[in-house]
Amino acid sequence: MSPDFEVYYFKPERPGVYKYDNDKTAFCLDAGDEFGRFKKAGVILYDKDLKEKRFPFKTSYGIGSLYALAIKGNLKDLTYNFYIDDKIINDPYGRAFTKTESFGIPQKQPQRGILKENGFEWGDDKNPRIPYENTIMYGLNVRAFTMHSSSKVKNKGTFEGIVQKLDHLKSLGITTIVLMPPYEFDECLSIKNSEKPRNVDELKSNIAEPKVNCWGFQKANYFAPKALYCASDDPVNSFKSLIKACHEKNIEVLAHFYFTPDMKPSMIIDALKYWVYEFHLDGFRLSGFDIPYREILTESVLKTSKLWFSYIPEEYTHLLAQKPFFKNIACDNNGYRDLIRKFNKSDEGVLNDFIKLEKANPQNVGLINYVCDYDGFTLKDLYTYERKHNEDNGENNFDGNDINHSWNCGAEGESRKKAINESRLRQIKNILVFLFIGSGTPYIFSGDELGNSRYGNNNAYCLDDEKGYVEWKENQFSRQILSFTKTMINLRMNNPILHMKDEFKNLDTLGNGFPDLSYHGFEAWRPDLGYNSRTIGLCFYGPSSGNRDDRSFYVGINMHWENHRLAVPKPPKGYEYKKILDTSGKEGLSKNNEIPVAARSISIYEISSKGSSK
Repeated sequence: MSPDFEVYYFKPERPGVYKYDNDKTAFCLDAGDEFGRFKKAGVILYDKDLKEKRFPFKTSYGIGSLYALAIKGNLKDLTYNFYIDDKIINDPYGRAFTKTESFGIPQKQPQRGILKENGFEWGDDKNPRIPYENTIMYGLNVRAFTMHSSSKVKNKGTFEGIVQKLDHLKSLGITTIVLMPPYEFDECLSIKNSEKPRNVDELKSNIAEPKVNCWGFQKANYFAPKALYCASDDPVNSFKSLIKACHEKNIEVLAHFYFTPDMKPSMIIDALKYWVYEFHLDGFRLSGFDIPYREILTESVLKTSKLWFSYIPEEYTHLLAQKPFFKNIACDNNGYRDLIRKFNKSDEGVLNDFIKLEKANPQNVGLINYVCDYDGFTLKDLYTYERKHNEDNGENNFDGNDINHSWNCGAEGESRKKAINESRLRQIKNILVFLFIGSGTPYIFSGDELGNSRYGNNNAYCLDDEKGYVEWKENQFSRQILSFTKTMINLRMNNPILHMKDEFKNLDTLGNGFPDLSYHGFEAWRPDLGYNSRTIGLCFYGPSSGNRDDRSFYVGINMHWENHRLAVPKPPKGYEYKKILDTSGKEGLSKNNEIPVAARSISIYEISSKGSSK
């Protein structure tokens, strides 16, 4: 290591590593809880052989809990860490880190911050900025998405692997991918275990066993892309290449950020702004503890970034009162996940709430509709298992949610019975219809369009194996689901009435005899909204979306276990009802202003001109 380094001391204004006085590199550490307690602290530089040289801070140059020094010299091929007494500390503001040897294996040497910076040519890259009403979201875990042998990509489990699957996402109709934490986190952790725990607290207090956290919801280095998610040794440019490739296909990229209770609001804001500036990221899904809602909602840099919260506390809703120039804030459609599951398995007493949640589309905030996510059952498992099967997690099946509102259609686990598999396929199709005719922004999780299974595990955070990976299936069942998913996305995106910018008024504002959205039952215009009702007809009148030639649809929904006939309103003169889709796979024609809807199925009819080939 060169002996020609010159060291300078100064009073810092911010933590991290950055250029100082043009020709020097500043190293600044926030000592945090160690402030005033340590005997020695400073910077460690490593050469390629991991030989190290230490540079101590001078406490007289500290300000608050910040300590810094600047080094003049050639540092580009060196790596670094901080130290406090005998403890080695990764830079919390580090922009890139060395790659560990393999995923899930505890390392003998700590990761080191990378000082070398490589240029990146963005060209004419620009953020797509797709409105929520035109957005189809797709969640994925970077590693699990392409690690399975069936993915057939060159660089499995990496950002580069995602790039190799962009044609699949584009053909599916996806506009926005949502990455589970793509930043640097230590996936090696300990989960408590016990052979005979009497309760959850006892489970957590017993002997620790090594585990892998594949999801990344923990304390992390929030400024650095995860090195093991890169095929190269340059994590920064690897992630930038992913963003650029997605933007070239007009696909947005959001990242899921999870914040621990010890995170400072200023650090959270700095991290979000950094990913927007440095990586051209299109937005964030935000969760965790002590989220600084006010600071995020009012931050100027984030005004055109999609910001997805699970909810926004009531004390901050006044910040959303004014209609935004670009509607960038979104929340979960509260209750949608469980209610759609209950309605689809024929629970009673949910029809009224179903109508409200399917229609919900507030003016100033987007709503995200999803039934399956990274946690819980996959879409296929939702109708293959009634009970969780988390034994592989090593926690005696105590982890994960016990209430899933699932239905195994008559047999627990895989079945060869034709009737059971037909029932499962129908239930999956029903869910997809609900998602893509709802007014909120639909979100599906990776693999659900392929019939992916985790074999009943509803908490697969530690399954770094083929059970936890997306299996790129190519069988009849998966092909039917994939084809149906594409059909529903195309139906939604090609018909403005099915992805309206504003909420339906349920009024005939154009004076043409049809409201934009109307409800029907066994009699036209008179839906049965009673506690025991499980059937309803939804009529979407296309011209209400602004163009007289827009298509109109009647969606007959029957979640009862018996067949029914639903009444349809009299169509405009010269028009008739033509079936375009049926989740039961059965034929059936409208008759005397009625349509047949098979048990636990959905039929969609287009109101088209007589003689039309549509």
